[in-house]
Amino acid sequence: MLYYYKYLDHHRIQTLHQFIEDFFEQMHIYNKKQFSPELLNQDFKSIADAYKNALLTHLQEVFEEYKKLETDEQDKIHKGFKTNNDIQKLCKGEGDPLRYEDLSPGISTALKKLFYNLYEQILKRKKYCDRYGNQKEHFEEFCKLNKEAMVCPFCGLIDLPSEYDSFRADYDHFLAKGIYPFNSVNFRNLVPMCSICNSKFKKQKNILYRENKKENRRKVFYPYDVNPSEISIEIIIDKDIDIETGEDYKIEINGAADTREEINTWDEIFEIKERYLAIIKKRSNWWIELFKFEYKKWRKKGDNDFNEFIDETLEILAFKKFQDKAFLQRSYFQYLITDQEEFKNNLEETIDSGVF
Repeated sequence: MLYYYKYLDHHRIQTLHQFIEDFFEQMHIYNKKQFSPELLNQDFKSIADAYKNALLTHLQEVFEEYKKLETDEQDKIHKGFKTNNDIQKLCKGEGDPLRYEDLSPGISTALKKLFYNLYEQILKRKKYCDRYGNQKEHFEEFCKLNKEAMVCPFCGLIDLPSEYDSFRADYDHFLAKGIYPFNSVNFRNLVPMCSICNSKFKKQKNILYRENKKENRRKVFYPYDVNPSEISIEIIIDKDIDIETGEDYKIEINGAADTREEINTWDEIFEIKERYLAIIKKRSNWWIELFKFEYKKWRKKGDNDFNEFIDETLEILAFKKFQDKAFLQRSYFQYLITDQEEFKNNLEETIDSGVF
């Protein structure tokens, strides 16, 4: 990804995950086999009582299926809850996450119903939102904390909504809620993402395993990394091309040596190279026209130092970063100036001919 988010800590909407964490802890140490409301925090109980079919019934079903399990299976779920909610550690390739398919059918089905309803139902219900806030309120606070987050950090191509918009960004379950239990309402696993990245590319992909195979574990950028190393991404265009047609070139994505695996995972999940290539091919002719326009203005100032034109253009594009895809435009400009003399001649011939 292109940059990290700052995590919005201590927002009251996260209380639902705290309720669930407490429920699983109490269920593990509870020595009776009959479900009891005393397993629930008093505030959580009032929410569960208000939404019996959407919540209380599913809590009871999970409890009953859990108590049918052998002790080692119960311990596996107890440990799995903690493991599956240490999202950053899992993204670093550490820990062994528990998937629904790793569990017996009874408890797996019960857990899937509960955690699906927690996100799709309870997090949006009036009684919960009145007390603990809703996702739009959370997103507005998130935007205030992440003022620099103007474009999606997973692609850099699509603007994100802000606190000034009437709608919010998609919240992606970074560890897919259809694959992994226990973290559907953990906001460390809920990541603002543009709708293109979310619904067209990431979808329900398993970010922790290539081809969804347990033997193919991989590292992935964690969007809320609490000890972030600097992300340094360099887009390199590599091929002999006609600068007027822009045909048949390819790109490479480079970065810090210790993030090579994360970069590869990012590319595989979001199909970054293909998307960047499509943008470069689509815009290359227009970018060339812009370079001609800027160079023409440069010459009118009476300054004929082409190196200064190059330096200033690169500086302006670097300053713009992700605005209007300037980071890709800069890479394209860097490609064009690999043969500086040819590029300069091309610009001057076009301008001098009066075609431009």
